[in-house]
Amino acid sequence: VGSLSSPVPGLLLGPRALGLLLLASIHRASACPPRCRCAGDLVDCGHQHLTAASLPRAFPPSTTEVILQANNLSSLPTGLFDGLPLLRLVHLGANPWHCDCRLFYLWAWLGAQQNRRAYRDLRCSGPPQLRGRLLLYLGPEELQATCRVAGCSRELGAQLALLCLLLFQALLLLLLLLRLRRYRALTHEARLTTQDLLLQTTPPAD
Repeated sequence: VGSLSSPVPGLLLGPRALGLLLLASIHRASACPPRCRCAGDLVDCGHQHLTAASLPRAFPPSTTEVILQANNLSSLPTGLFDGLPLLRLVHLGANPWHCDCRLFYLWAWLGAQQNRRAYRDLRCSGPPQLRGRLLLYLGPEELQATCRVAGCSRELGAQLALLCLLLFQALLLLLLLLRLRRYRALTHEARLTTQDLLLQTTPPAD
């Protein structure tokens, strides 16, 4: 009896290829991020001149400790630590944290930690009005203030543009009404002139 074979070879390779893809995705998830060094469940990305844009977007799910100190981090991507249920400690010192609304994720994450002793010396490098302030003692309204000013400026610009558009439309409407009024006046004048001509050309009745 000959061996069974599928008329379509891809069907036999499908489950195998799917398994390989699954293994590859698991390997990528558990692999050490680029520009970092890993030892067990420790991921060391310190002293790499990393910014928020060049920072790894994910860490191995089993990570318990991350070193990010001595980089050029002014903020962290939202959700960076959300997929790390075993994470206990992140080293964040010696970074130029810019304390505006982009730092809100890190500020909220720090506030949710049971042991915040390792983070009590983190300070703002900017903006000027918050330089030197401790991150842990900032209020949410302080983080939002700088972005709110920029947002208000954009909103004010949009409102001014809308106001100019409305004024332009009102001016066009006024011109249209004036033309319509002038047209009606001319029409009425023409009608009276026509009636006068008819009266002048009509002979009087005997």
